[in-house]
Amino acid sequence: MVARYFLALALGTALSSSLASPAAAADLGTVEGVRREAIYFQAAPGGVAPLWLEALVTRPDGPREQQVRYPLALLSHGTPRPEDDRRRTSPLFSTATAIEFALRGWTVVTLIPRGYGLSQGEFLESTEPCNAQTDHRARASAAVQDITEATKVLSELPYVDGSKLMLMGVSTGGFGSLAAAAENPPGLQAVLNFGGGRGSTGPNTVCQPDRLVETFGQLGAAVKVPTLWVYAENDSFFAPALAKRFVDAFGANGGKAQFVALPAVGREGNALFGAAAIDAWRSSVDQFLNENRLANWAQPVAINPLPLAQPPFAWDKSKANVEEFECYRTSLAFEKALAFNRDGKVFWRNGFRKPEDAAKSVMEQCQASGTRCRLYAVNHTVVQ
Repeated sequence: MVARYFLALALGTALSSSLASPAAAADLGTVEGVRREAIYFQAAPGGVAPLWLEALVTRPDGPREQQVRYPLALLSHGTPRPEDDRRRTSPLFSTATAIEFALRGWTVVTLIPRGYGLSQGEFLESTEPCNAQTDHRARASAAVQDITEATKVLSELPYVDGSKLMLMGVSTGGFGSLAAAAENPPGLQAVLNFGGGRGSTGPNTVCQPDRLVETFGQLGAAVKVPTLWVYAENDSFFAPALAKRFVDAFGANGGKAQFVALPAVGREGNALFGAAAIDAWRSSVDQFLNENRLANWAQPVAINPLPLAQPPFAWDKSKANVEEFECYRTSLAFEKALAFNRDGKVFWRNGFRKPEDAAKSVMEQCQASGTRCRLYAVNHTVVQ
């Protein structure tokens, strides 16, 4: 089964609905049982004039003859430290995690809020220098507005059960999810916080950490649903000792929190939505969902990307090169493309919004090796 990737109408197009209707389709290599759609939708966070916000929907591929509604999981990303990286933010950063939860029975919407990616609006989360009066909760108010307003609009999608909502986020997205939960949005059932926090100004440096701990305590008094907190040993944004202070303050004020301390995960422990981190937290998430009677699979579903045949022409079959080919084949970080240079070496790029952008980028990367190159595959389709 090949899912379809629906390209939303261009930003600013006049539509009668707040949701941008799918306008065109393109083949997407994905996994069996999942559909993925890029959408833009209109929202008015904080009472501003309606803005078009970018999002990626990842959901179970249910029976076509009937419209099945699935609970909504709203996924929020972190905040890049370099300001220029905000507009480079893509909803594809969490593809593997979104697929993971779609296979569990959720409609996962990866939200790109104001000031990031292709979403309209200015970046309104505070960029003021750290000082003794830093108010972490106030600085996250724009993110909270984006999340709460998005849930209202997205709950109206025909394949969403608007009565069941889970907020989940990584880094500042984890903090924003907890802060939004404190507003008690309709249908909220749980929050998953992966490496959440605010104010990381550099490796192992956090603006006013004591005030941040106090803020988590305030959230504990306001959040009424179960929460899962996942942090890794090698998190350079919010170290395990500080993370434990966060959850202790949250729990001391009445918050329902389950804390999971993971060993080191990859090169950066805060990148918990990356494909390499999923195996580390999968069993903890399963336990949490089951204990709280939330949508979950009866047993983990094997994620099998579509097959991609090895090339019929001569290529470098050294161990390292074959491993690179297999990494590409099994990667869930769409959109992606693979090329070979004249010596048979593998090159691949991933994480692009459009397949053609991935193809262009990998050819540029390959040609930089100084030899002629041939594009071999885009996603899991061999280029003829």
